[in-house]
Amino acid sequence: MGGVCSTGIISQLNNLKRQVYPSNVESGDDGSVPKGKIFVALYDYEGRSLNELSFSAQETFDILDRSDDNWWKVQSRKTKEEGFIPIEYIADDYSLTSKPWYFGKYKRREAESALVLSQNSKGSFLIRDSESGAGLYSLSVRVEKTVKHFRIKKDEDNKFSVTENKFSSLDALVGYYKKNKISSTVKLYKPCARIEEPCTKDLAYCTIENWEVDRSIIELKKQIGEGNFGEVWDGTWNGRVRVAVKTLKPNSMQPEEFLEEAKIMKNLCHKNLIKLLAVCTQEEPMYIISEFMKKGSLDVYLKKRKGTPNQVKFHVQINIAAQVASGMAHIEMNKYIHRDLAARNVLVGENNIVKVADFGLSRLVDEDIYMSTGSMFPVKWTAPEGLTHREFSIKSDVWAYGILLYEILTHGGIPYPELFNEQVLSKLQTGYRLPIPPGCKDKRLYDIMLDTWKVNPMERPTFEILQEKLDLYFKIEGSEYLDPKKCN
Repeated sequence: MGGVCSTGIISQLNNLKRQVYPSNVESGDDGSVPKGKIFVALYDYEGRSLNELSFSAQETFDILDRSDDNWWKVQSRKTKEEGFIPIEYIADDYSLTSKPWYFGKYKRREAESALVLSQNSKGSFLIRDSESGAGLYSLSVRVEKTVKHFRIKKDEDNKFSVTENKFSSLDALVGYYKKNKISSTVKLYKPCARIEEPCTKDLAYCTIENWEVDRSIIELKKQIGEGNFGEVWDGTWNGRVRVAVKTLKPNSMQPEEFLEEAKIMKNLCHKNLIKLLAVCTQEEPMYIISEFMKKGSLDVYLKKRKGTPNQVKFHVQINIAAQVASGMAHIEMNKYIHRDLAARNVLVGENNIVKVADFGLSRLVDEDIYMSTGSMFPVKWTAPEGLTHREFSIKSDVWAYGILLYEILTHGGIPYPELFNEQVLSKLQTGYRLPIPPGCKDKRLYDIMLDTWKVNPMERPTFEILQEKLDLYFKIEGSEYLDPKKCN
C-alpha cells in the first residue's frame, strides 16, 4: 500500500531538495575547481557510507569535483584518500570562515551561551558579525564566569582595532591579543569550542537522490515516545548514524497523510527545527527518519533538573525561549502553522541546543487562518479563537508560545494547574491569565507573555518580534560592550 500511494510524494521530496538547498559556491558547469584552491575542515567527520571520506578538524583538501550542491569529491592532503564530504564541514582555507575563532552570524545571546559552557575556560573567545552594522565585527571573550564584548572598529584604510593598536587583518588582531592584554583583565587564550556540528542536508551521500531508504539497515533500539499515530524510537541507520524514527500504526492513516508531515519537515530547514533525513514507505509500519536529540523533550528535561544542582538557570531558560522563537519565526516566514507548540514538542540536544519538533498538526496555509473541523487539540495551550471557533493561525501559535514560556520558567510546570480543561475557556473569557511564574526575575518577561495572550489575535506580536525581544533581553551581568580603557 505504502509504495504505490507514496510514489508521487517521494518524488516531490526529492525535487524539494534541489529547491531548498541551492549551491552557495560558484563553480563551472562541469564542477571543476581552480587549481591550487585548498579547503580546510572545521569539524571532525566520520564517513557514513562507502563513497564518503572520514576526516579530522583542520585537515586540508584538494577539491576534485563540486558539481553537486551539497557533496564535494575531495582528496585529503594528509592521507591522499579520495571521497565525498558534506560541504557544511569545510571552508576555503584563505577565507575568514576557515578561522577557528570566526563564528559568522552569531548573536550576542549565542556567544554568551557558548562561551560559558564547561568546554571553554577563561580567555576563550570568538569573533562574530556585528548585529549593528554590515561589514563590522564584535569580539566576545570569557572572563571568569561571565562574558565581555568589544566592538572591532574599522577605519578608512580598512585597518581593524579594539584599542589604539591597528591591524591589517582580523588574523593579525587575534595574534597580537593572544600575546598582549586587551585590558588589565582580558587576554585571548583559545577559540571558543564549536558547540554544535552542522546538520548535513542528507542522511548520507548515497541518499542524495532518494529519500526512500532501505528499512533493513535501520535498527530500532529503544522506544522513547508514543503519539496518536505511532511511536518514536531511538535508532541507527547503517550501523553508524544515530537517528530518531517515527512510525505509523498500521491502518491508522493513509500513506499520503503520513507523508504530509515529511513534506512539511523537508521544506522547513532551520537550526532550531528538527531536520528530516529520510522516509520508509514501501511497507507498514512506515517510518519518518529525523535527526536525534540526545536529551529528549524539553518538558521532561526541565522537570528532571528542577530542585537539583543541575536545575536550568535563568539565562539558559531565556536562551532556550529565544531559540524556540527563532525556529517559529522561520515557520511564520514560510506561512506555516504548527498548532501544537508546547514544551513536549521541543527537543533538547547537547549544550542546551533546542529544536521545535512534531509538525503532525501543522498545515501550509494559503490564507491567514486554517479552520479545523474536529481535530483533537491541547486545550491549555490553545488560544480562545481555537477553543470557540476552531480557528488556528500563526497568531494562535504565538498564544501557545506564551504558555511555553510559562512551562520554561516553572521548570516544566503544568499551566492552569488548578483548572480542569473544561474550565479554561470560561476563565479566559473573564480576562484571567496565568500569573507571573515564581521563577520570573523580571516583570519585562511577564509583559512579553501577556502580549502573547491578547484577546485580539492581530494584537499579538509576531515571532520575529518575540525573537528580537529575547535576543536583546538575554544578558549575563557585565556582558555589555566595553571600552578597553575602562575595562578592569
